[in-house]
Amino acid sequence: MADLLIYQLWSASGRDAAEGRTVFSKPGGGTRVGEKLSELPLTLRSDPGEPGLESAPFVLAHSSGGDQSVFDNGLPLTATEWIRAGELTHLTTSRHGAGLTGLPTAPAIDNLILDGAVTARWRRWSRRRTSAGPPCC
Repeated sequence: MADLLIYQLWSASGRDAAEGRTVFSKPGGGTRVGEKLSELPLTLRSDPGEPGLESAPFVLAHSSGGDQSVFDNGLPLTATEWIRAGELTHLTTSRHGAGLTGLPTAPAIDNLILDGAVTARWRRWSRRRTSAGPPCC
């Protein structure tokens, strides 16, 4: 389950969705933010202050991509509900991506909580999956 949710977050780039390249793209253009993805009332959120899963309270991007930018380093992180009661509420966006898409800036955070249960910690997972590079992210 944790691997599935981590992949979901990695695939949730607002810029990629707005460009029509992900499952979160709306047919005909735009994103599916605001759409009900599931009848199940699940909530997927992340929070840099979650007890036991605390992380840096600001962006620490080591490289730029569709959903993050090194130019956002230092940007404050806040608790974010990615899916609320089955509805897609946010996609990951850098400040630049938010400007291109009209979505709010929502940097990815390194923990995921599904309906109150700690489900995944992608920082720990990515360390196991990556053999090169510093174990800092």
